[in-house]
Amino acid sequence: MTKRIRPSFLRVSAVVVAFGTGAYVAYADVFPWNLIRQGYKTAMLIRYARAIQLPISDIWHITEMPADSVASSRIKLASGESLSDPVVMDGGRWRFGELCPQADGCLAVEFSGSGEAGRTWPLQSLEIAESKIIARLPYEKTPGVSSHEVLVSSYVVPFSDGGLLATLNYRHFHFPFSAGLVRFDRTGRLMWRRRDYSHHEAYVTPGDTIWVPSLELSRDAPAVFGACEQGSAIFDAVNILDGDGALVDQVSVMDALLDSPWTSLLAWANPCDPLHMNAVSSVGDVSGLDGVKAGDMLLSLRELNAVAILDREAREVKRMILGTFSAQHSVKHLGGSRFIMFDNQGGGGCGRPADPEGTCRKYSRVLVVDAATSEETVIFPRGEDRFAHWGSRLQGRISISPDRTRVIASFANIGKAVEVRVEDGAVLAEFDFVHDVRGIERFRAEGDVIRFEDGSVFYACEWLPLREPGWCATDL
Repeated sequence: MTKRIRPSFLRVSAVVVAFGTGAYVAYADVFPWNLIRQGYKTAMLIRYARAIQLPISDIWHITEMPADSVASSRIKLASGESLSDPVVMDGGRWRFGELCPQADGCLAVEFSGSGEAGRTWPLQSLEIAESKIIARLPYEKTPGVSSHEVLVSSYVVPFSDGGLLATLNYRHFHFPFSAGLVRFDRTGRLMWRRRDYSHHEAYVTPGDTIWVPSLELSRDAPAVFGACEQGSAIFDAVNILDGDGALVDQVSVMDALLDSPWTSLLAWANPCDPLHMNAVSSVGDVSGLDGVKAGDMLLSLRELNAVAILDREAREVKRMILGTFSAQHSVKHLGGSRFIMFDNQGGGGCGRPADPEGTCRKYSRVLVVDAATSEETVIFPRGEDRFAHWGSRLQGRISISPDRTRVIASFANIGKAVEVRVEDGAVLAEFDFVHDVRGIERFRAEGDVIRFEDGSVFYACEWLPLREPGWCATDL
């Protein structure tokens, strides 16, 4: 071997050995692969944190609306209409500052009639961060990031006594993203907090039992799909809690699906997050669906573009509802064999490749699906051009009025919501998540009015027919 070739041979050999060793370490998941992976994650998160200039915990944009018109702009009613039922608009840090001046903003505000603000639930963010935690699970966190700064409320749901339950998220810099649950009483006082993997839209049953989507982290992937190369995979479960936040039971959605006739739906699933359950609720007065009964669990599985009906006691999937909907959220039972949902990405009918003129755009729909006949009915939008391209890619919420004749659809990515009549899709009210932020240091250089993009509106007495008498019946 010549002197000229020998150095090149040694360099190539070193590269081959290094590559082979690295590949083995990654494949076998032995030291120091976990250390390298965590270091990479941390470096990326720190880089991201610098890029967006911490602290950022919410998504918003500046509006040109005059600050003194914010209160009157939040709710716009159709001619001759009023709010037939009280509604609650959820909030968060920096929101509704004029209504909760001694706090970080309002967690939520109730509105009624022609849009008058009523009951408020003040938000004390630091109180949540420093509260006594009744359950605690481990998280991966970027060094130097305050969990308090990136902790945000996700979905808020009511208790029959006037209290509220909120799921929490870590907007950035944590794995997993789900930050647990917190319960507030009717005055906004914090009652308890779970720092667990609860997330998305929970459901409070009669008697204040709580059903909430949760996560299990696992490195053991079912044979139906490959292992998650990023580390721990996210498998979905429903946590069942009592009113004091104690874990009573847990239902593994993945196990139920693997034991069902619909296992084949997992064949092309994302091995790191194969189901991505984003809502749980109860089947109500049902008809026309063999074997399905009131009290069964209704689950929205975003990654499968599917809705599952699950027997809570037997842990069996009774029915899987499929259709033209895509990445749906907030599936609810409307009655009989009909189910209503926030269909995030099923609107538009765009073919592939995309329309070269750019005229075909995806939009979100309020969609009713009859599980007995597979018939689909679009409730919203219907006809009006100004709603034609409202879309929410990753969030969204449906709330059904107590008499089942109206629904509120909240579009998270544009910061607006509408109340529509189920029968004909007529728009009865529009909601705008705008807030006066004058005097708040964080926004001093940005503007006076902010539209937060991730709010939602729900009926204060949603699911009243399924509830025991409480604040909905006596207090309003």
